[in-house]
Amino acid sequence: MPTRPRTCTNTCTYFQLVQVWEPPPKRPGRGDGMSQLKDPDIKNMKPGSKSKVESLGKSRGALVFRKVADTTTGYYRYWKGNQSVFIKLGVYKATSKSAGFTLAELRKKALDMAAIRQQVAPQDLKEYLEQQERDRQQQEKDRRLAIERAEAMGSFEDLLQSYVKNLYRLGRKTAREVETSLTTHVIKAFPELSKRKANDICVDDIVSIIRKMLAEGTTTRCNRVRTFIHTAFEFGMKADNDPLHYVEQGKRFHIQFNPVSAIPRQSQFERVKERTLTNEELKDFWESIDTWPTGESPLYRLLLKVMVACFGNRPKQLTACSWKDVDFRARTLTFIDSKGKGARPKKGKRCPRLHRKAVLGLV
Repeated sequence: MPTRPRTCTNTCTYFQLVQVWEPPPKRPGRGDGMSQLKDPDIKNMKPGSKSKVESLGKSRGALVFRKVADTTTGYYRYWKGNQSVFIKLGVYKATSKSAGFTLAELRKKALDMAAIRQQVAPQDLKEYLEQQERDRQQQEKDRRLAIERAEAMGSFEDLLQSYVKNLYRLGRKTAREVETSLTTHVIKAFPELSKRKANDICVDDIVSIIRKMLAEGTTTRCNRVRTFIHTAFEFGMKADNDPLHYVEQGKRFHIQFNPVSAIPRQSQFERVKERTLTNEELKDFWESIDTWPTGESPLYRLLLKVMVACFGNRPKQLTACSWKDVDFRARTLTFIDSKGKGARPKKGKRCPRLHRKAVLGLV
């Protein structure tokens, strides 16, 4: 007797109930039906053979290996429209002693590229990486320029020495005095300050130099040193734009302002004293020179007598004269004074008839 089909309450027959089958999920790295590569797959590649490809997943690109000659190189490949784009990851390390990257390292590099590609989308990955490389090169160039500029930037000591060298080059008579004063009261007295960049020197630094001189009892000389430093900074600001200075010294200072300008001169130490020697004092000085200790040079004693006989002219003024400036018959002495702006010589008879003893001293 045939069996009647049993019905369900929802009007569907028992035989109409079916089970729907679903395929298992794909394993990672096996998209597009490509299996994960292993080291033997790459090591067994022949030069010029077909590339080995390992998919990284749907729309994530692939890891590709190409062998040219004896070198196998890994690439990250993705599609840009209908065109494939390759980005070099590095050389495959075939043995433990050879250079390059292992398969696992190249796979990680490819996965990192895939992640970056998703992050920068819709920008193209290769264009993004090229822009990053240009930015890196520009930063490296800026860093090198900054280092070169720092090395070429002169210190406070470089500034003072360059100023002194310029005085010698121009033939200034004060060059030696300036060099001695700056070396004694600045470079040797403040070695750490001298090593700092010239454009880092501030007003307080100059004040400390002048204050130390005053504390040691150096009064009139402190104004001279202030003037020398002030002129050195003025020289430095102009020297940066002087091609000859840069060729000779190889230093630039980049000074924005003169820190000495804000420091006043100590005018109380520049007052000229009105007292002069009396005739009796001059007579006693003249006669006592020959009785000085024998340690003094006779030439030094003679120089002092000539200075007095020439109406107290300074040694520098006398030593600047030559024999042609002395007229023994007229008993006159012509001085050449190169002081003043531009240091242009000014000739003129600045001394009346010389005393007989002055002429004897010159003879």
